[in-house]
Amino acid sequence: MKHQANISIREIKENKEDYLNLLLIADPSVDMIQHYLGRGHLYIMQLEEIPVCVTVVVSDKETAEIKNLATHPDYLRRGYASRMMSFIVEHYRETPNIIVGTGSTGIPGKEFYQLDFYRKCGFVESHIIKNFFVDNYPEPIFEDNGEQCIDMIYLRYARISPRKVQIVCDLIRGKSVAQANAILMGTPKAASELLLKLLKSAASNAENNHQMDPEKLYVSQVFACPGPIIKRMMPRAQGRAYRINKRTSHITIAVAER
Repeated sequence: MKHQANISIREIKENKEDYLNLLLIADPSVDMIQHYLGRGHLYIMQLEEIPVCVTVVVSDKETAEIKNLATHPDYLRRGYASRMMSFIVEHYRETPNIIVGTGSTGIPGKEFYQLDFYRKCGFVESHIIKNFFVDNYPEPIFEDNGEQCIDMIYLRYARISPRKVQIVCDLIRGKSVAQANAILMGTPKAASELLLKLLKSAASNAENNHQMDPEKLYVSQVFACPGPIIKRMMPRAQGRAYRINKRTSHITIAVAER
């Protein structure tokens, strides 16, 4: 990446309102931003002296929630948001749960690109708050594609080792979507639930966004790559300690027509 050596990330503790214009890119409500900005941590990524990406995280001992993530329009598609997400995951590695919420149309298969972005960063769907943007914002919110934000989809970081995920991946690779669904529902593994959610989402996107025949869909690709390693210590005798590595995964699944 060009100028990568000049990139820095730091927390802003004073004059947070100076970055309101950037935060409004991801959240159009000034009142909503001020509500979580006051109690959250604001991090900015700078390219030399230029702020190119900002995020706000509200955290406690159990959960770190990413409330806002925005990239300057002149610096899109250069990997800055992905790098910021990696920083947040590493910075809050001691926090048991890392979650993020993003907008949804409420229509299966018609989701915004932000959802795919968070999936690529290692997050999986957790739960949905129906009509969140209708009930909590005074005016309708529309994305660039003209679709209205209706529901809030929450995703959580997948804290499971790639080895455990890969065992289940091998069971469904090359299978039809119907067969893969049946296998995942009948496999008592921790990774099965994560893969089942991803598979249903991928199949829905293929049917609704790419007009593929759901009867012909099969799992063309599925794999898990290592994510950040969360390090813990186990006290042992005579003042010693053993390190425990809690591994995380980035899961990718793709479907295609036969």
